[in-house]
Amino acid sequence: MNKIKALIILAFVTAIVSAMAIRTQAYPPFVKKAQKFGAKDCLFCHLQPEGGEGWNARGQWLIKERQRRGAEEVDPEWLAEYKEGSAPSKPPVTASASSEGQELINAEQEWMTAVAKHDEAALRRIVADDFTMTSAFSTGELENKDSFLKNATQGVSGMSFEYHDTQVHMYGDTGVVKTRVKITYTFNGQDRSGDYMVTDVWIKRDGRWQVATRHSSLPVKAPSKG
Repeated sequence: MNKIKALIILAFVTAIVSAMAIRTQAYPPFVKKAQKFGAKDCLFCHLQPEGGEGWNARGQWLIKERQRRGAEEVDPEWLAEYKEGSAPSKPPVTASASSEGQELINAEQEWMTAVAKHDEAALRRIVADDFTMTSAFSTGELENKDSFLKNATQGVSGMSFEYHDTQVHMYGDTGVVKTRVKITYTFNGQDRSGDYMVTDVWIKRDGRWQVATRHSSLPVKAPSKG
């Protein structure tokens, strides 16, 4: 009986050691190289503990750096130049914006970050109760706040985004953001990545901005010549 117990214990210990060895072998070399910059795990640059698609501000900055440098892959050593708040994902404004216009730019960033992180509390605060949305994948019906929250927190995964060609127009307590958003994500397992044309309407209520309407569509491709 003691021999059987000893064999069971030995097998259990062997399994744990093997699992630890596999985990060590699979430990991302990126994290190891980035440890001197404060990295402890994949959440240093990613939105998910296991890594993969979906990046936080630091991760988006690294991707932008790779594009700027024309490099084939990201180099963790670039993090020596990274500063908090220097992420490239904040929408560049192509038209002059007031301080309130800048608030909307920041609100856009906060909104999409909340979607990427599945932060339902933040989404409930940002999205107006009378919110409606039509999108490139709409079936013709308006999506309301409840359905948006469900889709954003349960259906969306692996999301990263970058704004460009952004314009802000202010009309008192109403602001309209016209922009393009390059998004990488899947919805219920289906790849819906693309460069979306977006119009968002924001309403200022009780001293804070809430998004009331979004309309998005994929850019129309230019007709081929000949």
